[in-house]
Amino acid sequence: MGFVGRLERRKGIETLTAAIPSILAAVPEAKMRFIGTTLSHPESGIAYDKWIQHKMPDHANSLEFAGKYPLDRMAEAYDTLDICVFPSLWENFPNVCLEAMSAGRAVVASRAGGMFEMLDRGRVGRLITPGDSASLAREIIFLLKTPAERIRLGEAARKRVLDTYNENLIGQMMERIYREAIHRKAKHS
Repeated sequence: MGFVGRLERRKGIETLTAAIPSILAAVPEAKMRFIGTTLSHPESGIAYDKWIQHKMPDHANSLEFAGKYPLDRMAEAYDTLDICVFPSLWENFPNVCLEAMSAGRAVVASRAGGMFEMLDRGRVGRLITPGDSASLAREIIFLLKTPAERIRLGEAARKRVLDTYNENLIGQMMERIYREAIHRKAKHS
């Protein structure tokens, strides 16, 4: 399982950190991989990778901090994960969620922002309330222990991206939005 994105408070990194001990207690062989730039904890100033390691010294062998991947190697990054975890406290419409879905990975995410819509209100991914580490742990444990559901969700997520967020549909939508904006501007000029 893994987290992809900036290691920072807004992305729910503290929620995930609080969930990890429960996950590892239930599935001791699990590994948590962090992929992305590490920012600093706002109060302590300590880099989040070091902050997480400090919080969980007994789980050091289950944690991996891969750092930032170049964009042209992100497909490799997703290939190393079976579950992608995005527990953001607030969010817009994150590319990492679409990327994970495109890679056919099961996604556990918060209901924050666009992920609720991307994951079709939970039909193609598991959703939690932002900041709820107990629910996050339960959802991840369920998917770790239920490979068939993990695979089903990954396939459903990929299908949703191909059906809903493909370049033809997005291109047509953007063109319509631009035409409407031009029309409104012309009308008020």
